[in-house]
Amino acid sequence: LSRSDRLNLKKNIVVMGVLRGIAHAGSKGDESAFVSAIKLNPIQLRISSVIAISPDDDTYSSNSLPQIAFVHDGHIVIENYPTKI
Repeated sequence: LSRSDRLNLKKNIVVMGVLRGIAHAGSKGDESAFVSAIKLNPIQLRISSVIAISPDDDTYSSNSLPQIAFVHDGHIVIENYPTKI
């Protein structure tokens, strides 16, 4: 997804590539929703009513592992997605 794209889904978002634009999972209030991507580098990430905005620099762009974002204690947490190769 390019930086100008927007995703707005009631449930989870799974991108088998790079997510760069605005992603809103759980748009109907589902805080158990998640966002995952091979490379997670959105401008803005929303899960339910919780919003995270990426820093102006490319802090997260150097990560080479798939990532997952979810809500924990009212905040969006981004972690490397466990994989087996």
